[in-house]
Amino acid sequence: MIYYDLDGVLFDFTGHFYKYLGLPDHEPVIWDDPRIREHFHLIETDHEFWLTIPAYTNKLPYPPLGYVTTRPVPSWVSAEALWKAGFDYAPVYTGRDKTAYIPKGSVMVDDAAHNFEELTAAGVKCYLLDKAYNQHVETDMRIYNLDEIKL
Repeated sequence: MIYYDLDGVLFDFTGHFYKYLGLPDHEPVIWDDPRIREHFHLIETDHEFWLTIPAYTNKLPYPPLGYVTTRPVPSWVSAEALWKAGFDYAPVYTGRDKTAYIPKGSVMVDDAAHNFEELTAAGVKCYLLDKAYNQHVETDMRIYNLDEIKL
C-alpha cells in the first residue's frame, strides 16, 4: 500500500552529491539548486555515485509495495543500492511521471513539491517529507520523519 521515493527520503542525495564532487555542503533551499543543476551532468550516468549514496535509515515504518524514483540510471542500479543498504525487497520504478507507477488510493512519501502536488492531484495519498526546499507548500500531509506516516 505504500511507496517510497529514494533521494531526499531514503537516501542523502544532496550531502553525497556535494561531498562526491568536493562542493560546499549545505542543504539547498530550492529544489533547483544551482550547484546541483550546474554539476549534475558529472554524476548523471556514474553508477558508482548512485550506488554509494548513504541511506538516512533502512528502518521503514511499513514495508514497501515499491520504490519510485526519477533517477537517471536504470532501475537495477537503484535496486542494488537499496539492497546494499538493507532495505526490504520491492520493485523499483524509474521515470519522470510517478503517477504512472502508483495506483490511485495508494500512499507515497516524497520530498519534491512538484511530485507531491502531482500525486495528490492523481488521488494518491502523498506525504511530503519536510525539507528546506519544500517549505512553500502548505499542507497537513507534511511529516518530519517516516515514523509519522499513518496508513
